[in-house]
Amino acid sequence: MKNLNRRLRDLKNQIIDRYDETDPGEISGELPEKQIDIFNGKLDPAGEAKSDLLIDAIQYVIETSGLRPNSKGGLVLSKNRIDSYHNLLKIIRTYQGKKKLKVQDIDVKFGKDFFKLMLDKRNYSESYAKRK
Repeated sequence: MKNLNRRLRDLKNQIIDRYDETDPGEISGELPEKQIDIFNGKLDPAGEAKSDLLIDAIQYVIETSGLRPNSKGGLVLSKNRIDSYHNLLKIIRTYQGKKKLKVQDIDVKFGKDFFKLMLDKRNYSESYAKRK
């Protein structure tokens, strides 16, 4: 319940902030609906439909790191966590090559193949490969 109340408060604040930033003549019933979709990750912060590509999804996490809950219950991911996402993005780009992986392509088989690549071809430690 505590998490739900915090999320609802955060959503309310986000909607109020957008109303404050929007010219009165541009306010419509779509504004709260759009902000809910942005809040829930269906749209990017600019209100555009999100890409279904894996690298775009990782990039989106990096770009919205200031709005993401951290392990201490606050917002804003740590610099180390953001750096970890940058490293993951580089590894995924290498792994996919010219083939563009989609988020829906990520399954158990992908996980096993990716883990094997991390160990065998990239020579990462097992613990690092598991974290990725």
